[in-house]
Amino acid sequence: MISVLAGFTGLFEAIRLGGLNREEKLLMQRVIWRRCLLRDDWAAINNTEAKDDQSVEDQLKTTALYWTLKACFKNRIFEKDLTIKPLIPQEVIGACTDELEQRWSRIDASMRERMMQDHQMEDDALTPYLETARLEKWHQQALEIAKVDFRNEIGAETSEGSIMDREAARTLEELEKSIADNEKGRAEDMLMSKPRHKAKPKFDGRGSASGSVRSGSFRSSVKLY
Repeated sequence: MISVLAGFTGLFEAIRLGGLNREEKLLMQRVIWRRCLLRDDWAAINNTEAKDDQSVEDQLKTTALYWTLKACFKNRIFEKDLTIKPLIPQEVIGACTDELEQRWSRIDASMRERMMQDHQMEDDALTPYLETARLEKWHQQALEIAKVDFRNEIGAETSEGSIMDREAARTLEELEKSIADNEKGRAEDMLMSKPRHKAKPKFDGRGSASGSVRSGSFRSSVKLY
């Protein structure tokens, strides 16, 4: 599914960057959206018997249409080129079934005929969904759900970013306070604690600090030569 969706989204990007004129862009979009719609069984989706609203919505969220629309919103494709848009099912019917783009005029006539037949087969497969499976309704609903989900994701990312910023600021503030408290405690400990080094005993020439050396003993111990 992911590779298929990436393919549809990539095709829209190719249309945007391909240097096509407005008419060519529209024709190519019609073909792409038609093939996107044909990825799912809309008759099964339209069978809502014994399904509540949430179940129906969950099923719509499994369709290639929903995920392609959401990917287009996420990649800003509709914003980057206003000629690219989510075409409704009725607009995609008939694309390349009567005539092909001018670019295909150089290929063999029989090849062009086969290509148009392939496009007609796609039309034939999609038309019953329009007639009996309320495809227009499901397309509109999938579009609205994709819009809402995209907006919610953007809001969640923005909110998450704000929360992370606030948490980071709070953590930094707590860290700075902890460091300040530790430094204050160390300073107080240094002021209140006893010196770790011992005072050296004073020597006044009369004896040691313990008084064990008598006055003049240093001189008497030295021999005179």
